[in-house]
Amino acid sequence: MKINDHLLWGSERGKVMVTGVIFDLDGTLLDRNLSLLHFIDAQYDSLFKTYMESKDVFIKRFIELDHRGYVWKDKVYQHLIAEYRLPYTWEELLDDYLNGFPKHALSFPNTIPLLDASRRKVISWV
Repeated sequence: MKINDHLLWGSERGKVMVTGVIFDLDGTLLDRNLSLLHFIDAQYDSLFKTYMESKDVFIKRFIELDHRGYVWKDKVYQHLIAEYRLPYTWEELLDDYLNGFPKHALSFPNTIPLLDASRRKVISWV
């Protein structure tokens, strides 16, 4: 076992046991794609409906610019503002994203039962 392995693994009477679990939220516990769709849909309705004809076009373009989360939202919003001549600053839209996205966050099916079962098995959370 390497030194780093001791952070997550322990041994008892020659057995290896899990003593901790580390989760990455996006794509592991959080259904980022569906969460983002729900957020973009709501953001369009509250901010962009007056300025753009098609919700589908907006959603498709946002997702393209977002590049599966690899492009930070300040850049996404700067592009959208320039392309569609939106009357907002990227800072306003980013603030709306940072405050609004968590309200639309959805976990994958069975995430809560998985976490509950893990907690019952006394796995410590890192």
